[in-house]
Amino acid sequence: MSEYPRDGGGRFAEKVSERDILDLFAEADAPFLTAPEIAARVGVTRQAITYRLKRMQEKGLVDRKDVGSNAVVWWVPDEEGSRAASYLSWKAIDERYGDDRFGQNPGWAEGLEDLGENA
Repeated sequence: MSEYPRDGGGRFAEKVSERDILDLFAEADAPFLTAPEIAARVGVTRQAITYRLKRMQEKGLVDRKDVGSNAVVWWVPDEEGSRAASYLSWKAIDERYGDDRFGQNPGWAEGLEDLGENA
């Protein structure tokens, strides 16, 4: 019996989600990552990550650029309205405000800039 779980169609079930990969971009010090860097952090092969990144690129979640003979860098486009940018923004809000992301607790806005009465 295989150590890797399979889905209902007999294919190997996913071990790393798109959100797992997007989280790595959100946490990265650089504005881009390489497939080997991502693979090392999530514990799967470079080939598996490259395949996943290409699928994510088709969905508009990531973009890529060839920077050398075999070197490719990947990043999350910051276009307004992109699903990836929305996810990363939500992640940042969650990290900053935690369970109070909707401002339901008194004093949550203390220290924020006053935008005036027309805001």
